[in-house]
Amino acid sequence: MDGPNSPKVKSVGEMIGRFVSELTTVFPGWKSRLRADPGHWPEIEQEVHAAFRRGTDLVGVGFMAELNPGDIRQPA
Repeated sequence: MDGPNSPKVKSVGEMIGRFVSELTTVFPGWKSRLRADPGHWPEIEQEVHAAFRRGTDLVGVGFMAELNPGDIRQPA
């Protein structure tokens, strides 16, 4: 998905791991912004929704890779 030089996707588990890793990097920022100003909730909520939409896409790519082990590349 990134191009011919990106690593091939192998499994759903791999993509779930990638998603969890991404969440662990953004979660502290969401938490600190919310603590500093609860009024930031509407924008943080949108970011949370966007992150989970991406997670859904990552899991979908993992399923595709397992069901059709061809040349599915890692998403950006």
